[in-house]
Amino acid sequence: MTVWDDPHSIADGIIDDETYDWLGVFTAMAASGGRPVVAAESDVLRAHAMAQAAGFDVSPTGSAGLAGLLSIRNDVESSECIAVVMSGVAR
Repeated sequence: MTVWDDPHSIADGIIDDETYDWLGVFTAMAASGGRPVVAAESDVLRAHAMAQAAGFDVSPTGSAGLAGLLSIRNDVESSECIAVVMSGVAR
């Protein structure tokens, strides 16, 4: 795992210049059958707008899980049950 050169996003709370916790995150992801998802900034912006419109007083970082879901929406079956955590209040 390596850090990205010059990362930037409106969801700045998940931009991290350290990779100290990657092994635990990777282990949990692999054990669950998950995979990494990189959301485009347009999905981050859209997810934040959708979350706020739905009544969540959430920061862009707190709605980043929804951005990830939006970025893989074509890979998700309509019968799948999905939970998205909204965390991190807008300040």
